[in-house]
Amino acid sequence: MIGILSPGRYINEPGAVARVGSESAVFGDSALVIHGSVGLGLVGPTVRSALAAAKVGMSELEHSGYCGTATVERLVSSARVVDPDVIVGVGGGRVLDVSKAVAHALDLPFVLVPTSPATCSASTTVIVDYTPDGAHIGGRSVPRPAAASLIDPELLARAPDRLLVSGIVDALAKAIEVRSATSRIERPAASTLAAFALCDELESMLFADAATAVAAGAGSVGAGAGWQARERMAETSVLWPGLIGTLAGEQARLAAAHSVHNALTILPGSHASLHGELVGFGILVQHVLAGNDEALQRTASWFADIGCPGDLEALGCGEYLHSTEARDRVLRRACDSVPLTAAFPGIEPGDLADAMARANDASLSIRQTA
Repeated sequence: MIGILSPGRYINEPGAVARVGSESAVFGDSALVIHGSVGLGLVGPTVRSALAAAKVGMSELEHSGYCGTATVERLVSSARVVDPDVIVGVGGGRVLDVSKAVAHALDLPFVLVPTSPATCSASTTVIVDYTPDGAHIGGRSVPRPAAASLIDPELLARAPDRLLVSGIVDALAKAIEVRSATSRIERPAASTLAAFALCDELESMLFADAATAVAAGAGSVGAGAGWQARERMAETSVLWPGLIGTLAGEQARLAAAHSVHNALTILPGSHASLHGELVGFGILVQHVLAGNDEALQRTASWFADIGCPGDLEALGCGEYLHSTEARDRVLRRACDSVPLTAAFPGIEPGDLADAMARANDASLSIRQTA
């Protein structure tokens, strides 16, 4: 069975954030805004004025750090005091994940306002939990989607290049992983076939337009084709992976890229990297394990073109290269991952170590010759 859970209303337009008042007022006259320090700094005046205009009272809670049990419990305790009618999440992926978790714990509707293109959190019901130190624990889904996700492509495109690149690479990982898994399903559902088709289109779009979008720069608002590509890539990074994931379902989420990311997060140095950057290295490993040398070289070259770090030292994971103990921990963690072992049955730590070495060498080779 495929359960398709997407935002009840996906509103994409310039100035979409100003709709937060009307979208929240549907549920009552009290909103709790959960935000990060950066996100609300970008859209705070708009959020406050829109809620006030809709006669919705506003309380604020700031979140910093990772999404995890202790953080959610702390925010839930504070939220109970406020007793809101709706949760509004404003910020990047971690803030939106925490907002979903708080809303679920309180059985409340939620509205999402993404201010970063680095993840697809605004278009999914998925929450990714981490330890307080940033090691990946696992993903889970809340049973109800966002009541509304308010997407301003211009706002997302004004994000720093690094956030945009991270979102673009994470989107590519979704296409590669789902397509890889879908090809092994004997009788895929119609929704899975739809996801498969979107994967092909998404990969083509990313390879065609990402470099232009990044080269345009965050400050080139409205300046021709480059800015149009940047807006398109920013929104694509938020929307398409979520669409593909919910259409594909659990049966098509068996692959290596995110398993490698999850394992690398146990290294403290990895926390200097963004989610999409670490997943990018996992994509290279996926290509090696699949025996797709052409895709490996093409993707590593593309990473260099768009400014995504592709080797372990650049990702802050040099400990993996220099410490046998750290390397063994990462390999064991990855090889204990169900998605990885389902995608590559019988894989052993030594096999994965060889694949990671080849992926690292491919990236280094391309960067040295660029």
